[in-house]
Amino acid sequence: MKPATLTAVLKHLAVAFLGSILIPMAAMAYTEHPGGTIITEAWGPGTHYVTGSITLADDHVLTVMPGAVAKFAPNVQLTVYGTLNAAGTA
Repeated sequence: MKPATLTAVLKHLAVAFLGSILIPMAAMAYTEHPGGTIITEAWGPGTHYVTGSITLADDHVLTVMPGAVAKFAPNVQLTVYGTLNAAGTA
């Protein structure tokens, strides 16, 4: 194999290898919610990791969109005084 061809093949392999690592890492990304009071908010598709207790204020809405997954750290609470809306449900 000629040196130029070998270099091209190695570049393609390097790109393929890095792509196979970086794309799954992006898919594992999540939104962190450190806790506090929610006024009005929507959680879109993806994973939402709640690391601190959350209070949904009176007369306010938390909308959880289709495709959203909420995961809570141990001993973390969601207290709802307002409205919790699971969008896309009947």
